[in-house]
Amino acid sequence: MQPGDAHVTRQQIEATLHDLLSDVAPEAELGDLEPDTSCHQQLEIDSVDFLRSMLALEQRLGLVIPEQDKP
Repeated sequence: MQPGDAHVTRQQIEATLHDLLSDVAPEAELGDLEPDTSCHQQLEIDSVDFLRSMLALEQRLGLVIPEQDKP
């Protein structure tokens, strides 16, 4: 997938997010994350690492995450 592709599936977002978060929290069980709860809270990672992960997600998938959805 290249940035700017017109359609990104939920599965692509989840797979990319898991890849990015595994770098930040390698000991975490990412398969156990609850979809309705912030992964930031569940993984207990600091805001800077989480924000970096969100920015990398935007870059990799060509998405724009609204500011209100970032920590």
